[in-house]
Amino acid sequence: MEIKSNNTVIKPQGLPSHIEDLYQKLKVEFFNNRTNSPDLNVLVIDNIDKVYENGFQAVFGTSLFLKKGEFLSLLGPSGCGKTTTLRVIAGLDTATSGQIYINGADVTYSEPIDRDITMVFQNYALFPHLSVRKNITFGLDANPSKIGKEAKYYKEEKFVKNKINNLKQIQNDIVNLLKIKQKNQALLEKIQKHQAIYDKLKNKQSKKALSLFFKING
Repeated sequence: MEIKSNNTVIKPQGLPSHIEDLYQKLKVEFFNNRTNSPDLNVLVIDNIDKVYENGFQAVFGTSLFLKKGEFLSLLGPSGCGKTTTLRVIAGLDTATSGQIYINGADVTYSEPIDRDITMVFQNYALFPHLSVRKNITFGLDANPSKIGKEAKYYKEEKFVKNKINNLKQIQNDIVNLLKIKQKNQALLEKIQKHQAIYDKLKNKQSKKALSLFFKING
């Protein structure tokens, strides 16, 4: 059983005590040369467990770090704890034990709004009866100053007048990303690296949508 993989250490489950001891030594070695400095790591989770009220344990002693500019994927079969781990990081669920650091700050018990991080769901959290522009700016009308320079682009692009239920999947993805950027989420600073996606799109409307996204992030 592999218990170390690049940025991640997963606690073994139901193994002999000498393997548990190995895990503890591995964890110490894994974090010895790491720091919670925001200059190096934007995300650190340390020995996170998540046990639900019914006794089901979804996450077992997971630890990982993520540096600025890195891209990390969580891979595994259905029910192995990937989504729960993301929900705990975002603050949508509370860890039973362990600690979470974002940009050097301990946010283990912080509210989601105070974490400066966003989770994009597989099923879109968009309002189908609203336009793209209204979806992007939803919740910000009380403070128009947050809209900033992006508002100029919204007025110039026909795309933002579309209703969400008229869009294709890639376009919904882009609207979700625009919502995150509009809320000034730090982890999308280098989204321009995904320019390759634009080159592969054949649908003109999708190209316009992604072009708008790059403009706003320019």
